[in-house]
Amino acid sequence: MRQKKNEYRKIWWNEKKDGYLWILLGVILACIGLVGVIIIYVLDQKMELFNYPIQLIFYGLMLVLTFIGGGLDLVGEMKFNKDFRNYMHKNK
Repeated sequence: MRQKKNEYRKIWWNEKKDGYLWILLGVILACIGLVGVIIIYVLDQKMELFNYPIQLIFYGLMLVLTFIGGGLDLVGEMKFNKDFRNYMHKNK
C-alpha cells in the first residue's frame, strides 16, 4: 500500500493536479512566514530597528501567514488522499 501511494504521488506531482498547487502555495507561504520572523528577529537583535509593539505586529502577521500556509498544505494533502482513494478504486 505504501509503495503504491509513493508511486501515485510521483504521478500526481508530474500531472500537477489541483492539490499540487495547494501544497506548493502552502509551503511557499509557510516559508515566507518563517523567513520573515527570522529577518525581523535578526534585525531587531543587531540593529534595534523596531519598537516592541511594532515587533509584535510583524510577528503576528508572519504567524498568521505561516498558519495559512500550513492550512493550505493540509488542504492539498486532503485532495491528494481523495485522489489516491479514487485511483485505488479505479484500479481494483
